[in-house]
Amino acid sequence: MLATNASLEAFATHALLGGSLAAVGIVHRGAFVYASDGLRRSMGWSADAGSVALEVALVPSDRKRVEAAIAAVTDVRRVVECRMLRAGGTEFDAELAMVRAVGLPDAAVVLCTDVTAHRRATQELSYLAFIDPLTGLGNRALFADRLRDTLMEARRTGRSFAVLFADLDDFKAVNDTYGHDVGDALLREVAGRLRAITRDSDTVARLGGDDFAFVLPQSGTPQVAALVAGRIVLAVSEPMRVRDLPVRVGISVGVAVYPDHGRDQDALVAAADSGVYASKRGGRNRYTFPEHAEGHGVVHAEFIAWDDTRNLGVDLIDTQHARLAALINDLGEDLKFGRDRDRLLRSLTTLVDYTEKHFWSEETLMRTNDLPGLESHARAHTQLLEDVRCMSIGLDEKSMMLTMRYLYEWLVRHVETYDRALVAALSAAVKPA
Repeated sequence: MLATNASLEAFATHALLGGSLAAVGIVHRGAFVYASDGLRRSMGWSADAGSVALEVALVPSDRKRVEAAIAAVTDVRRVVECRMLRAGGTEFDAELAMVRAVGLPDAAVVLCTDVTAHRRATQELSYLAFIDPLTGLGNRALFADRLRDTLMEARRTGRSFAVLFADLDDFKAVNDTYGHDVGDALLREVAGRLRAITRDSDTVARLGGDDFAFVLPQSGTPQVAALVAGRIVLAVSEPMRVRDLPVRVGISVGVAVYPDHGRDQDALVAAADSGVYASKRGGRNRYTFPEHAEGHGVVHAEFIAWDDTRNLGVDLIDTQHARLAALINDLGEDLKFGRDRDRLLRSLTTLVDYTEKHFWSEETLMRTNDLPGLESHARAHTQLLEDVRCMSIGLDEKSMMLTMRYLYEWLVRHVETYDRALVAALSAAVKPA
């Protein structure tokens, strides 16, 4: 049975507790050979349980670490954190304070403290320190913390990332018209939409009022950052009902990419913030890149040279591809000659409309010839159209350059990935027996 003689109790008391036994024991050769009444009650061990092996008292993942600490124990008090197992199998967080058991070779006096509640309270306080209580998003402190960590990682790896700032449009009018309760409910609705269109790896924070900020570790190019910004604008500007009231707001977004628009926290924050004000000046409910970049990341428009070498062998598809290339080039011409935003918007709308026609033609061919993969092909078409719309929301010169680059990559990728496979399947389906 576990040792209970007076000499061991007196020894353990003197070693750690100055008179209070609490949950204290003596570990010798991988087992508790002595346990105070407090430790037995805490662990659920009976008085006649005998010595209790550490492998029974500790979760498996912590056992070797604790055993190593006990083997290396000295006269200096040392604290080890671990998870312990009660007799019924319940796990709990514990701190083990230990010193060498002088006079007992290879033994350690161990004070076991259940810190589960304390740790949970500490974690809760830590959580609350980084969370906006109204929306459940991160707060300014979390944003600064994640931005710092992401910046350090980017400097170490050489990767890029994006920082976005955003400010709701017409939020004050909602507050003034319906009151602060509705305004708060609106902010919660917006927060839910922002969470829904960002990745788990992204940080979405409310800085205060109707100001939001984002750290996007995986959005390392202006094109990808623009896609995310466009999705934010589309998501927030969709009509919503708040407290059974029809409400509609917009959002102005500023986009900065490391290192093109800044190489430290202050520069990136300033760049993204300046983009918000530029979006407000440019008509609101849009995204804008900073006017000036520190680095070399300016994106130039690309014009597509489309000739017969890109044909796939199906007249309808090849003709429509050539027309898509021509429409993209028309958009590039509008950009090159500095035509106004309305003209750019008309050219882009024409391109989107024709793209929808092209996708409908492809899907009709697949349906008529009973080709496999129609549903996945249609989903890809929907996503491609959505991406083009998202890219096109910030219709200033810089974002249109990004849109041009994206459209170029999109058309080539679409032809090489989706349509080449489609034509191969179509050829096989109509091949003579």
